[in-house]
Amino acid sequence: MRVVLFALLLSLCSQASAHAETALLSASDSGRGLNAHVTLLADPGAELNIDDLQRPDVQTRFVPAEGKASVGQSPHPWWIRVSLQRESDAPFRWWLEVGSVTLKDLRIYLPDGNGGWIERQSGELVGFNEGRDHAYRRMLFRLPLLGDSQPVTFYLRSYDPAGNSFPLKVWQLDALQEQAVGENLFLGLIYGVILAMLLYNLFIYLSLRDSAYFWYVVTTTGALLMILAMTGHGFQYLWPNGPVPFWLDHISIPALWGFSACRFTQTLLQTRQFVPWAHRLLTFALTLYVTAVLLNAFGCRAFGAWVFVALALTAIPASLWASFRRWRQGYFPALLYLLGCGVILGSVNLLLLRATGVVQPAAWNAYLFPLAVTAESILFSFALAYRRSSSRNGQQRWSMPIRKRARD
Repeated sequence: MRVVLFALLLSLCSQASAHAETALLSASDSGRGLNAHVTLLADPGAELNIDDLQRPDVQTRFVPAEGKASVGQSPHPWWIRVSLQRESDAPFRWWLEVGSVTLKDLRIYLPDGNGGWIERQSGELVGFNEGRDHAYRRMLFRLPLLGDSQPVTFYLRSYDPAGNSFPLKVWQLDALQEQAVGENLFLGLIYGVILAMLLYNLFIYLSLRDSAYFWYVVTTTGALLMILAMTGHGFQYLWPNGPVPFWLDHISIPALWGFSACRFTQTLLQTRQFVPWAHRLLTFALTLYVTAVLLNAFGCRAFGAWVFVALALTAIPASLWASFRRWRQGYFPALLYLLGCGVILGSVNLLLLRATGVVQPAAWNAYLFPLAVTAESILFSFALAYRRSSSRNGQQRWSMPIRKRARD
């Protein structure tokens, strides 16, 4: 009798748990986040497949995500279980958005209606169109028709040692397309401002051949590529026809940006002459950036990602202190640089916290970095312009006749 009661209690608890994790969709739920309802399972050694997940002992190992949309730089895959059911007045057709743009490998397993599973691969290992059901900058999948009597359960497998994140939303396609118009307009404005700054300073570099302008152009190019990669527009429009090559992924492009930013700092602030210890730290940071790319090229993506955490302790403090020292020495462009560096510092630290899983992905922190890069590009351009103006005025002053200089 006790055994029967225990089995009945266990069954009731299991049903209550399944009911708690099922997201019940209403007609107004387009754009609703799902991470409060999903469950997660770590897969050390990548030993599990979709058939293994159906075993009762494996099912009990899933734990509620409790809103978590990132597990940070995890070396093994993670399985995500999602159960959806619609209310009687809700649409039958829904679309699933996976908000992580730079995820290395994502697999989604949808029921085929005959007791089996349909596997779709997405992420950076396949081409843009191959990895989604609709041309959108984030991964987007058409879900099976939902019923109002039984939930539909499906699974995702996320793997990226440089940062596992999986923010999930469900959409009606027309609502998503309407939102995408506003997103593209906002991001297009950011791209336009950065590109204008890049072309303007490229023109000056071609006229003057000043190395500071050269490194500004390379830095801004790296930042623009990084934003394009982070938003998904790079994958959609610039490299859509196959897997993302390692030199365009979210290790190599940030390394290009960081390397050129260090060289720009050294050149603009003349750190070799005026702040030699900061110059040496920045030179060490250059070596770390090259190391990150080499590790990534040889498949050590996780180690390459952790190099960026180390860089937060070298390049950023060195740049801030060097700009502060130069400003205190009376060099006004250093103040403009310090303001730009401070803006970008906050956004870069936020990116590192997102990559390590300390801060969860959200709409507000997804757009902070593009805005910070835009502000940085403008301030750095002002710093170069002031440097050029003061240099020209100094040359004009010392080219005056001695009698005129004495009157001044």
